[in-house]
Amino acid sequence: MELSTAEILFGPKLSTRKAPAFVKKWTREKENWQRVLLSIKDAEQTPEIEEKRAELLALIQLVEGVL
Repeated sequence: MELSTAEILFGPKLSTRKAPAFVKKWTREKENWQRVLLSIKDAEQTPEIEEKRAELLALIQLVEGVL
């Protein structure tokens, strides 16, 4: 059985049930990632910063897709 990235991150069963605690936890994580994005926006744009930005955007999209 192959799991998608979202299933690995969120859990295959938890992401389908979407219990209130699950939604609360991942909503909070998404908000934290958005805060990090805002804080690195004004930083010097190095390859590492761009890589982290892309990683955070991908994670945010995954969360939005599951929630």
